[in-house]
Amino acid sequence: MSENPGGASFRDFTLVEDDGEAKDLLAEGARLSSALQFWTTGQSHLIKGTFGKHEPLERSFYVNLPKKSGIDAFVSDFRRGIFKECLFSVGLVSAHIFFKARFSRQDTVGLRFHEPDAVYKVQRRKTLRYAFSEKTRPALSIGDRKRPILDVSSGGICFFATAQEAKFYTTGSKINDCSFKIGDRKIVFDAEIRHNFQPIRLDESSTGIRIGAQFKKLSAADDQFISGYVFEETRKLLAKVL
Repeated sequence: MSENPGGASFRDFTLVEDDGEAKDLLAEGARLSSALQFWTTGQSHLIKGTFGKHEPLERSFYVNLPKKSGIDAFVSDFRRGIFKECLFSVGLVSAHIFFKARFSRQDTVGLRFHEPDAVYKVQRRKTLRYAFSEKTRPALSIGDRKRPILDVSSGGICFFATAQEAKFYTTGSKINDCSFKIGDRKIVFDAEIRHNFQPIRLDESSTGIRIGAQFKKLSAADDQFISGYVFEETRKLLAKVL
């Protein structure tokens, strides 16, 4: 897949080609009552809930919602023909999945949807990651050093370092007083080096290594901001993939 000029690439979206595996992923969501979000294709509605009953023989599934979910406007817009499909983001233990599903009805069980025709996995981990393009990479400040950030998730970041700097970033070592900006928002944190990756080429003139760092002492507000940012950017990509 080609790179999205506005941000991350499509490479992390993997189509689940085996129908049995796709059904197993949906069944996992139902079994664990996994948290999910779904939104209409026009993005006029964004709703949070949990995965409900899965009915593989009837090729349908349910979404459970809080009692005060304000779902009336959603159902009304569906009945008026404003939308037919919704896009889903579901956090599982084995993967994070995205798919598009047609709304069926609201009944005493919950909101009923038709089983999706295609399911995409986004990385084999629960925490979503957003990969920056060359033009949008924030600069990570570590003391007086600045290194480009390759991707971000609510759990941490991956950044670029030169081969000569690798000795400063051994697995388990700590880096303190770090910061970077997303838009006007400054994120301040400490971190622990979790991975020291293979050499990569940053651009035509720069080669180095990928360094994975886990956030430490990240404020709850910044954690929430990063999670929201990654989800919103992923939503934009998903609309193009599906």
